[in-house]
Amino acid sequence: MSENSLNLCLVGAAAGGMALGWHIRHHGVSGRLLKLMDFPGELYMRMLECLAMPVVTSSIVAGLGSVDILLAGNIGLIAMLYFVVATADEAPFTTVSESRANVLGLLSVSVMLGAVLSVTVSESDALLNLFVGLSNATVTVSHLTAWFSPVGVFFLVATRLTQVKDMDRAYGAVRSFFHVILAGLAAYGLGLLPVLYVLATRQDPRHFLRVTLAPAMKAFRSASRTVSVPGTIEALEELASLEPRIVRFVIPVGANVSMSGTALVAAATAVVLARLDGLEVGLEELLIIG
Repeated sequence: MSENSLNLCLVGAAAGGMALGWHIRHHGVSGRLLKLMDFPGELYMRMLECLAMPVVTSSIVAGLGSVDILLAGNIGLIAMLYFVVATADEAPFTTVSESRANVLGLLSVSVMLGAVLSVTVSESDALLNLFVGLSNATVTVSHLTAWFSPVGVFFLVATRLTQVKDMDRAYGAVRSFFHVILAGLAAYGLGLLPVLYVLATRQDPRHFLRVTLAPAMKAFRSASRTVSVPGTIEALEELASLEPRIVRFVIPVGANVSMSGTALVAAATAVVLARLDGLEVGLEELLIIG
């Protein structure tokens, strides 16, 4: 089934979850049944968390171990320079991780192991092939997890809706939050990034945007950078024809170091919560938050 079919399933799951949650709010069910309904959604969230470690480690080790160490150093230097510049204003938010995993530790160990395998490639072929195979396997696992997402979304929406006390107030907050996030992501993804792409490559960015649309939608619907890594790698290798060894090194690192989306969500959350508490957020406060 296509990516569009999955998106339609997710929309239907969200709508169905809202309908079920609304029905439960008005007619009620037992606490035991609510706990059972909460299980698929919780299982889905745990599946997303469990993907973090194999995706990050296998991709970085496989990518870095397959390139010359000098080339890897140049790639890493350029990539890290961009990440530092792009995330310079996001430092207050980088302490909040989307999972319980020690992502920074995983990155460090993976880079060191990949560098060692790159130097000792003749003696480490078997180990390197293991990580390459694991990296390819995570793509398949990610696809399977994505097709479970409609079930998880359905039960997450239904159970969370039953826990809301003031529906009108919550609806207004969610609507404001959603509008702010969409506007911010559109400005960043459709404005700033294409401009940087044109400046760096002197090419039309529309093809690149089409290639990365599906991984971006996967990250958006799962609220997880890590889950989108296998799909992004696959799209850049097969559709954009980029060098696989470079892609498998840069993308996992960028997904866990670059915090542009995290900073946007954190800032939008602060504004919405302030307004929910009746606080006026003026231009000065917006500049401080942003």
